[in-house]
Amino acid sequence: MRFSDLLPGFTPKVVGRVIEAEWDAAEGGIRFIIRFDPSGRLLHGVCRAGSDPRTGSFLSESELRSKLPRFRDLVLHEHPTGGDPNTLSTEEFRKLSIEFSLSTFSLGYRPTQPPVSVNSLLSRALRD
Repeated sequence: MRFSDLLPGFTPKVVGRVIEAEWDAAEGGIRFIIRFDPSGRLLHGVCRAGSDPRTGSFLSESELRSKLPRFRDLVLHEHPTGGDPNTLSTEEFRKLSIEFSLSTFSLGYRPTQPPVSVNSLLSRALRD
């Protein structure tokens, strides 16, 4: 649970969505394209089957392939600490890290900028 989830009335805005996803047998995973709105930037990526080094969970190719229809409908919400991908420089955009969660079946991203202070976060949340 994120801190912003505790704020009443906070709804994270959608900053991107998967516009194309297909199975790539050579990669053993899903090859996808995310379009960021309103900038129109495209991000190409691959979500491979296997084990996650951070969580230790394992996903077989058949399990990942069965999730392909749901993967096509995924949206990317803004990060709670800021760093909207639509406003990043080209260099920062190239460093953007996309994260796929099987537990919540959602896409997220890790901003390239350092996290903002708690005061800035509260100020931004109360302004919106």
